[in-house]
Amino acid sequence: MMNYDDRFDFPKFELPSWSCLESGKGAKRGANGKFYLPPGSKPTAKMGVMGDDEDPNKPALEPTGVKAKGEKAPNIDDLKSLPPASVRYKFVDIVAAESASSKLSKEEIDAKARLYLNSGIMTSPIVMEEYAYERFRVIHGQDAFAVAKRAKEINPSRGEMVNAFVLPFGKTSKGEREALLAEARMADAGKKRRGKTPKVSLRDEETSVKFKLTDISAIDPPPTKKPPESKIQTRAESYLRAGVMASPVVLKEYKPEKFKVVHGVDSYWAAAKAKTINLDRAEMVNSFVIPFGASKADEQAILASVNSI
Repeated sequence: MMNYDDRFDFPKFELPSWSCLESGKGAKRGANGKFYLPPGSKPTAKMGVMGDDEDPNKPALEPTGVKAKGEKAPNIDDLKSLPPASVRYKFVDIVAAESASSKLSKEEIDAKARLYLNSGIMTSPIVMEEYAYERFRVIHGQDAFAVAKRAKEINPSRGEMVNAFVLPFGKTSKGEREALLAEARMADAGKKRRGKTPKVSLRDEETSVKFKLTDISAIDPPPTKKPPESKIQTRAESYLRAGVMASPVVLKEYKPEKFKVVHGVDSYWAAAKAKTINLDRAEMVNSFVIPFGASKADEQAILASVNSI
């Protein structure tokens, strides 16, 4: 089975220091003796303490500076002072997440699932919120999640988990949640209209492509024409508010710790602009990296995934 943690080059998701979940209405005891909420249940006032005497029912804090809908949008000065985002980059166990049904046909889901398994990375943004300890609800990317579920049915080992942007339980403000959803919608709106998903055969070998945070200064500026400054500014501000780049940036490591952009030129320029506005929040960008010495098949698989999922 794939060791997903080994494929992360950025800090791992920090779990809260729960001693246990107290038994509440709807809670069920897991194999490890702790209580968990089944899908569809909601935490009650009786349900556990998230370590450090933190009340899971209190309103999310607003230290982020990201405003909710209806409030005045942050200006450049606000964006300059935004602290690190609460959103986490995480591989989530498929069985720990619930989602609304997909509108894709079974044929399309099956074809995309094979592309996803070959690339080893979900390139279409999935946003989840953690509504209880290690229990997640998909709030954006239901089609992509359906693809991941089908991938697990095809290959339970390679499709056991899916990479997603996760809003941690009790840690995220309403404004930050809305900003992440807006960034994910922008990423989906930027996709080119595609025809029918090509059918591919499953590869025998697992991919070497990594999902990691990459220092902007280690990426060569693309030689192609730079997008209009207004477009870059809009994308950069969305990225800063969300704390992640939802549009995939695919990089190729051409020598140790040096990268070139093979997909996502606009996203690169937006990330570079964001870094000039807020270094602490945008020094690095989440990306899919084809490592130095990787096979041509790995590169072809990730690009096929980006173009068809």
